Amino acid sequence: MKRTTNLGLVTLVALLLTMLAGVPSASASRFLAGSAESPAAFDISGVDGNFLVSFNGITYGCEAPQAIAAVAGMTATLTPSGTEDSSCEKLSFPSGEEATLEMDGCSFIYRPGSQEGSEGHLGGTYDIGPANCGPVVLDSQSCVREFSPQSGKVGSAEYSNVKGGAGHDAVRIDSNAHFEYTRHGGCGTGTFNNGAFDGSWLVQSDSTGIRVEDDAGLYMGGKGFEAEEFPVSLTSPQESGNLWSFAGRTVECGAQQFLGELSGPATTLSLDSYATGCTALILGSKVPASVSILESGCHYVFNSAGTMGVACQEEGQAIEIKAYSNTKKQEANEPLCTYRIGAQTGASGVSYSTVGEGLNRKLEVDLAVSGLTYTVTVGNKLTCGNTTYGASHTGGATLAGTL
Repeated sequence: MKRTTNLGLVTLVALLLTMLAGVPSASASRFLAGSAESPAAFDISGVDGNFLVSFNGITYGCEAPQAIAAVAGMTATLTPSGTEDSSCEKLSFPSGEEATLEMDGCSFIYRPGSQEGSEGHLGGTYDIGPANCGPVVLDSQSCVREFSPQSGKVGSAEYSNVKGGAGHDAVRIDSNAHFEYTRHGGCGTGTFNNGAFDGSWLVQSDSTGIRVEDDAGLYMGGKGFEAEEFPVSLTSPQESGNLWSFAGRTVECGAQQFLGELSGPATTLSLDSYATGCTALILGSKVPASVSILESGCHYVFNSAGTMGVACQEEGQAIEIKAYSNTKKQEANEPLCTYRIGAQTGASGVSYSTVGEGLNRKLEVDLAVSGLTYTVTVGNKLTCGNTTYGASHTGGATLAGTL
């Protein structure tokens, strides 16, 4: 099966966001290192210069607090221990005032979460804890500011996989978290919510690696479609090679993608799909074409026993596949042939195979489906064929699951 991953689908973004808005939010991604029997220890140290602590434009540059953490296999939360105090200096005008960041038993707690960060990153939170610690105090000559244990806002930190100094896998954490604090001393008293901690950390070890992952390990198991954790968001790359055939007339698309959600082990799997870059071969002539699946209110239903069906949101809806005599006719939506594949079940010819290992497992779906019932609503039998033998659908997808 050919693969392609770079075709633009800008015109469908708004539609997809609307129709997929009901998919449940996923659980957190997690750190992976060591094992339950043999936990691995990691240093957490600052990178890229100062750790900045600011209060509505009043900024202190501090040495990034150092800490250590142990990871025993897989965890959604990295809780350091022994976080050190650090010295600070005021950077904003008037600059030069010295201060100390006192941790008092608190640490910065890292949770990768399930949010999309910037490219190559997972967005999550960055907290102050545990619950009975502290408070964290920034003690300067003119003011004392105290941060009690609290959670950062979602998106207040980004997590990315990098290489550490010893060449092992490491995790970089970039934070810009806003916290509530109280102040007293020469600066007056009060409680405010504009305290910001802005810095970067590297979690690494000289002897082993650590990664942050949101892969769910999708596979075929004894219960049907399964994953290591749930719920799982499902997606495939934009893939070429998917072809529809109607009595010798064929429609092939340059890219077709599948999306869905799996809340637990299941014997059926519903997948939305959309396709672009389609052409038809009608009586030996190659002409423009379009395939409307998600846009028509329909989706695929796959059964672990090897069958495929079509389900639609409302009665009368159907997958619509159109061939046009030229691009002008396509722009005017004046098809030469229109094929409609309505709701149905039990079309055989689907096979599944699991590729990869562990959390990186993916599911290959191969289609050699025949006998799909359809109607021709535009076009004559000579040009568009008849419906006697049913339609076929070949191609497939590689499904990956993420938390």
